[in-house]
Amino acid sequence: GGTTTPEIASQIMGDNFHGIDALERHLGVKLSAKSKKLFLTVPFSAEVLQACRETHMLVACGPLSLLDVRQAQTGLFYAKSEPWYGQPSEQFARSKVKAGWQLVRKNPVPDSTSKTWDEQNALLAAVEQVPSASVLAQAILIHYLETEERLFEQIYVRVSDVGSDGSRVYLGYFDEDGLHVYRYWGDRRGGNVGLSSSRKFS
Repeated sequence: GGTTTPEIASQIMGDNFHGIDALERHLGVKLSAKSKKLFLTVPFSAEVLQACRETHMLVACGPLSLLDVRQAQTGLFYAKSEPWYGQPSEQFARSKVKAGWQLVRKNPVPDSTSKTWDEQNALLAAVEQVPSASVLAQAILIHYLETEERLFEQIYVRVSDVGSDGSRVYLGYFDEDGLHVYRYWGDRRGGNVGLSSSRKFS
């Protein structure tokens, strides 16, 4: 286990640290006093952050759904008009995540392309999990708006969400056209589809 303060986390993570000010500024979130309490401590030890400082980003994520994130930064998404996941049947895009710190990997899980969903999940360490589309989108967009670094520019990564037809949701190819959100069957192998991961709270 272990926790640290946002100040120390910021020193360790450098440009890969994005606090509640970035969240509020870029995603239009106004955190209540109660919500702000969730961010007073970072649920990772200094040792974990030190080990992850090059590979991960520590992001204050708001209580937003994927559609909320898209509404705040429509121009950074590929689909400028109504996207497929805007349909009422796509519940995953409407479910709001819990506000809190997320330690998200900046690249696909190593060796996770050209594998099925099950094969990809077998690569995860016990301390890792697969984040939701909302968490990953918040992390990618806040990091870009703060640093101008585009993550997942040439690759897609699967997230934990599932579309209404049972297919696996994936995000990526975040180029000048914007962030793409698609779905694809979990038992298919795509050479350009890897797996996203984040650290579990220790």
